[in-house]
Amino acid sequence: MHAIHRNAVFPELVAKRMEALEPDIVDLANELVTQALDSGTIEFMSAIGNTVPITMIGRLVGFRDSNLDELWSSAVNGTRLVGGTLFSMS
Repeated sequence: MHAIHRNAVFPELVAKRMEALEPDIVDLANELVTQALDSGTIEFMSAIGNTVPITMIGRLVGFRDSNLDELWSSAVNGTRLVGGTLFSMS
């Protein structure tokens, strides 16, 4: 289902572009994990699991230094919208 949503919203996210982002993804993940370890207790999805993909998607579409919480909320709502239309078509 994720692939259907991704292809409907971002058809240009092909494997080669994602592979080119791997060093940036690793750097960001390492930074977030280090911050999490330093803080002692975290909620994983908020601190790392949601932050890595929304940060990278934001960078891909040119939203640098954006409010990640707002981008995440928009992404979730957009996915619900696309998902709702896909399910109603079946």
